[in-house]
Amino acid sequence: MSTTAPNNEKFVFEKRPYNADSSPEVIQAMKDRVNLWQDDILLLEEIPVMTPFSASLILNEIVVKKEQARLDHFNLIVDLRACKRPSPESRRKINELFPEICRDVLHVSYVTGKSSLLNTVIRFVMFQTGLNSYSFDKGMEDALESIRKVNNG
Repeated sequence: MSTTAPNNEKFVFEKRPYNADSSPEVIQAMKDRVNLWQDDILLLEEIPVMTPFSASLILNEIVVKKEQARLDHFNLIVDLRACKRPSPESRRKINELFPEICRDVLHVSYVTGKSSLLNTVIRFVMFQTGLNSYSFDKGMEDALESIRKVNNG
């Protein structure tokens, strides 16, 4: 199953909600937003508009990729630079599901660019998840540096 556009480029998500009625190609493209980026670092490139369905699908995919990589514990980079603020329903779904992932997470780096509003929303959403170590970073290099600092003491 291909997640490429007809011109053989990476699937491009429109700035609209995607739900359970999405095509199999779109659902696969959502799953493909989670990848083992480096040894013990999973990278999630969030889609532009999160829904409870996409949040559930992507959080489940983090677990799948963690198990495929045979990682007991892992770091997670969540690239949110291209997404909108999640809806209340999406935030509730994240609060419901994220604690299951937290027990295996060493550190989460939220790449938000310069969005202080998004950073505030993330703090609010993550408050009850049990996540112990996280950072807000402007870019990928900053995210890697935050992970290095946490993991190397």
